[in-house]
Amino acid sequence: MKLKKYIPLPVRRVVRSLRRAVRYSFRPSALDPAEVVKANTKEAFEFFWNHDDFIDQYFMNRDRLAFFELVADYCVGILMDTDFVRTVRIADIGCGSGHMLEVLRRKLVSKCNVELFGLDFASAAISKARTLLPMATFVVADLYENGLPSDSFDLVLCIETLEHLRLPQRALLQLLRICKAGGDVVITVPNAEKDSWDGHVNFWNASQFSELLSPYGLVDIKLLQFVQDDMIIMARLAK
Repeated sequence: MKLKKYIPLPVRRVVRSLRRAVRYSFRPSALDPAEVVKANTKEAFEFFWNHDDFIDQYFMNRDRLAFFELVADYCVGILMDTDFVRTVRIADIGCGSGHMLEVLRRKLVSKCNVELFGLDFASAAISKARTLLPMATFVVADLYENGLPSDSFDLVLCIETLEHLRLPQRALLQLLRICKAGGDVVITVPNAEKDSWDGHVNFWNASQFSELLSPYGLVDIKLLQFVQDDMIIMARLAK
């Protein structure tokens, strides 16, 4: 008798995630970075960020850095178009190793004072971010219950994170909560028309993502053209 049909789907998903996490712990040399994070668990991401070869392959390649450059240029354009004070506070939620913040810092350092903040639920990622940007503030925390003060940041980033979350609307409320009045939230997700990776929980095309974000102050949405055209959707929310 097959028992699978009697086990609730949420339970099966948890079991599948645990199996992946355990499997990753015993076969590190044979794994691809994209396979490691398919579990979407804290344990899987801790495993990922503890392996420099994975990071070099997946995060520090030319395409990923080119993507960071495009996002940073867009963010600088927003900040330069605003009557902001000389010190700009920027938070990257789901910051990983901190490389997105480092690219943005480099582009802003000659224009204004910058206070950088990063949050990630993987302590191994935060350890690497602190090494890369010792002048920034990094914390290990859950996005949904992060304890950050409201109205704190001029710019809030959430880069390639929402597609991994089972409660994206709840995440959006948190991003807007910590953003200052008059500030902006910049979000990127893969374009569902080009993305079929089974490690993602959510899949949106530009129209669907626009519909999701419309109640949250959407002012701009676009497709980023690099490497594979229109692979990434970028959106801006204004508070």
